[in-house]
Amino acid sequence: MTASPTASPSGCTLMIFNAQSYCAGTLTGVNRTVYGLGQRIALSGVNVTFINTQNNTVQVWGIDPCPPGKLCGAGSVTTTLVWDGSPKPVPGDVISVYGVTVTSSLRIDGSVKIGWCHPEWGC
Repeated sequence: MTASPTASPSGCTLMIFNAQSYCAGTLTGVNRTVYGLGQRIALSGVNVTFINTQNNTVQVWGIDPCPPGKLCGAGSVTTTLVWDGSPKPVPGDVISVYGVTVTSSLRIDGSVKIGWCHPEWGC
């Protein structure tokens, strides 16, 4: 029997997608595998920059939220997501993605388009 992915860590901000619970995460957290492996994580408001159809990946970028009481820089974070099966977005789409953690990435369960931002000129 294979263990089911779970929404973790406990006490996280839950997001629901296709009747499944996902913890709200950050691009940096996904890149560093801080949530562990096999965890359901949601990334909200990431920008699609590149689609690689040969290895089924989608590159996205965004800006991680700054924790209360912290002084944060304005740098953006990029990651590459494993995208098997579900319809892929197009460069410029702003999406929320829902997936299961793998090393330094998410294996995507699905996404919701929430906007569009020109991939070269910005928003």
